[in-house]
Amino acid sequence: MSGEESPSAKVRFGIVSDVHKDVMQEAKPDFILQLGDFCTPIPQNLEFLTIWNRFSGPRYHVIGNHDMDGDREKGPDKKYDFTREQT
Repeated sequence: MSGEESPSAKVRFGIVSDVHKDVMQEAKPDFILQLGDFCTPIPQNLEFLTIWNRFSGPRYHVIGNHDMDGDREKGPDKKYDFTREQT
């Protein structure tokens, strides 16, 4: 940002990692960033996945080491799309 530019509004963002789901709901962020090892599709993770899917703002993922477990045929380029659709 140049010296003449200034932000027009504050931006709040959230970072989600394992145990932060309750804090993120209370913070009401403008967008959330998930820092890898997202959510293995097992019953114990259903609560977290439900909260993630309920968030109405932009959601972004960073690929974690365990995100590559299992579905190696698809690879990260098929599982993650970094195209911004919400503006």
